[in-house]
Amino acid sequence: MANLLRILSLTTGNSPVALAEEIGDGGGGKLKQAVTDALNAYLRPIRSRRVELAAQLNCINGVLERGIQRAREVGAQTITIVSAGESGSMNAVGTFSTVLTSATGGTTTISNGVLKTPVPVTRS
Repeated sequence: MANLLRILSLTTGNSPVALAEEIGDGGGGKLKQAVTDALNAYLRPIRSRRVELAAQLNCINGVLERGIQRAREVGAQTITIVSAGESGSMNAVGTFSTVLTSATGGTTTISNGVLKTPVPVTRS
C-alpha cells in the first residue's frame, strides 16, 4: 500500500499522508482506482505528445539522421586526434565494420565496436 500511496503522491503532488487520510477506510480498491486515475491523468499529455510525434515520422527520421551524421563527424575527428597522438596501440570505441587508414599506412579495423590496433605495412 505504501508504494501505491507514493505513486499517487508523485502523480498528484499531494502528500502520502494527506492521500491516506482522504482514502480513509475505502480500502485497497479505492486506492488502486485513485492511482489508476491519477496515473492516467499524469500520462495523458505525454501520450498525446507521442501520438503527435508519431504522425511526424519524416521529421523525426530527419532529426535522427542529422544526429547520426554529426556523431560520425565528431567520432572521425576524435579518431584522427587519438591516432595522431599515440604511437603505440590504440583501443577506442568506434562504429562497427568501419575501416580507417592509419597514419602508419596500415589499416585500422573495427571489430564488435572496438577499434583495433593498426598492423603496420612494411614498405620496401
